[in-house]
Amino acid sequence: MSGSTLRVGLVVPRFTPFRGGVETYTAQAASALASKGAEVTVITQMPRDAGLPLRVALDGYNVERHSLPFRDSFDVPSPAAVRSAWRPCRFDIVWVHSYHTPLAWLVSEQAKAPVVLTPHYHGGGHTRLREGIHYAYRPLGRRLMAASSLIAVDTDAEASQVLRDFPRHVHRDKIRVIPLAVVDPVRGQRPYLCDSPVVLTVARQEPYKRTDLLIRAVVELRNRAVPARLVVVGEGSELKTLQQLAVRLRAQDVVRFIGRADEETLARWWASASLYATASRHEAFGIGLAEALVAGLPVVASGIPAHREVVRRAGSSALAALCPADISDVDATSQYADLMSQLLASPGSSSERAARCALPTTAHMADQLFEMLISVRG
Repeated sequence: MSGSTLRVGLVVPRFTPFRGGVETYTAQAASALASKGAEVTVITQMPRDAGLPLRVALDGYNVERHSLPFRDSFDVPSPAAVRSAWRPCRFDIVWVHSYHTPLAWLVSEQAKAPVVLTPHYHGGGHTRLREGIHYAYRPLGRRLMAASSLIAVDTDAEASQVLRDFPRHVHRDKIRVIPLAVVDPVRGQRPYLCDSPVVLTVARQEPYKRTDLLIRAVVELRNRAVPARLVVVGEGSELKTLQQLAVRLRAQDVVRFIGRADEETLARWWASASLYATASRHEAFGIGLAEALVAGLPVVASGIPAHREVVRRAGSSALAALCPADISDVDATSQYADLMSQLLASPGSSSERAARCALPTTAHMADQLFEMLISVRG
């Protein structure tokens, strides 16, 4: 290692092989920085029974995993992960992720190097319990925002939300908007043989994702004799409830739950999809939506600010329909069904739309991230 090598400690509560937007972002960011010559160490957590190696090298960077103190609860951070990020003279930059878990705050309190924060900020909790926890956590969140040398966000919509909620602790010149680069999720894989068009949704299945609306919408399509099958990829606290809903609606013939999928299985479902759908109520970016646009798929999505921004960035080739986010569930179900029906019948080639997608490239993201972190070290 030369004296000019940028040493980055990337601290994230969960990391691959766990799936979610933050996990996808940080894996791509670590790889992008490594491609620029940075020495990147991902410091993360895992349940004690996860069966994962404590240290592993991936795509040019290192991953260091520490066991959670309480089973699989990521809300209670690992003291060993915090101590590892604190170690003096180890990193030039400590890049912490996710405002919504205490790991980032604990690391920032005693970090021996400048702290860059990527909050992936949603503004609040997604259940009554989490909203209460979020409210109690807010004073510590303010300290985290104030302690950070720079705050890197994915969209202008997220930047506006941070500035709105932390006006005394964050100034506009402290925020850097760096759009996420998204690679083609199909990865050259072959599709599955399907007897009807596939409506795909990929996410950690939590209540705020509102996958129940997509299930109801596909059932409505069945009632209209519109052929379509919803494929739900991802695990989460809401998965069992969603499965029970499908049984109550007798929707097993039009809804399939994949759960956690490996890379090849997920890529094959992307290759099989005729349309992508998400009804999420909150997103800092919306990686699944962006992946669908990169693949050239038609998209039906909730019209939240982050989704509108990603669709706009994708350019005029994007085939996307946005459903208002502030209407009742009954009206939303009908609108999602209408939009799915329209886009499933839309003309045009996904490969042509993919070729014209204007979302940032990996090289562009790597340049911006490296420049940002070098400026903080300097």
